Amino acid sequence: MTKATIQPVENPADLFRQYAGEFNPQPVELWLDTRTGNLGCDYKAGTDNAVTFDHHNRLILSTRIPCLTADAANQLMQEIVELAQRVLDGADTDWDGNNTVGVFTADAEAAWEEITEICARTDNEDLRNQVTRCTADDWFIDGDDDTVAELGITADTTDERLGELADEQVQLIRSGGGEAGYTVVDRDDILGHITRLRDEVRENADEDEPGTGNEEWDTLLRALRLMAKHPMPDSGPFFCSHDRLLVCVDESKFTAEEIAQLEEMDFVVDNEGGFSSSRFANP
Repeated sequence: MTKATIQPVENPADLFRQYAGEFNPQPVELWLDTRTGNLGCDYKAGTDNAVTFDHHNRLILSTRIPCLTADAANQLMQEIVELAQRVLDGADTDWDGNNTVGVFTADAEAAWEEITEICARTDNEDLRNQVTRCTADDWFIDGDDDTVAELGITADTTDERLGELADEQVQLIRSGGGEAGYTVVDRDDILGHITRLRDEVRENADEDEPGTGNEEWDTLLRALRLMAKHPMPDSGPFFCSHDRLLVCVDESKFTAEEIAQLEEMDFVVDNEGGFSSSRFANP
């Protein structure tokens, strides 16, 4: 006699899969292999409506369920395992002239019908048993301006800080930002969204800042505005020697991204401290 054997779902979101370019996640099924007795849950592979020969020939029986968390899926299988055993007890195979197909007694058919009814009811039960996905657009629903204000994003927000903000938002989403039992969230999606907002703030700041019409002056002013964030106490801002302009700031407080921005404007960390450039000083 074939025994019903539960194949446990291990990780909270194992039943969730959404392929790139697809609007919806993959459907999820509870399945019973009538040959081995294995009872499991899984998402459907592929994006079409094709079924395998084993499913078509009723060697494997399956029915739709919502995308459950691992705990909820395992609990569901425990609930119906005795019914699954009734199906197996009344299952056999037959050659229909073309393929080996599954055949079932009336009691086995009734047991499988009861399983499908139980599974159908789970779709209307507590969302805390289910897995959902939250995108950046789902999460930041208050609009770009409110998101910028709430997260404190400015033109000076660094990539490092954006990464920290993305991690904070992911943690908020997963710790109860939604009604689902487990929320799938893509950190890169969140990071990309807030990076776009930071870049737009920078673009608007550049547009609002009047230029001199002289590229050298405009570059120097942008560099000085950035370096003014960390002045050296008890020190004048500049020192000039021959063809070198030294800006006296605390270079240790600048991020790698800010240093890279200054290097693009021809200011480098000076051996004596601060940042220096030979671009803007006459010999």
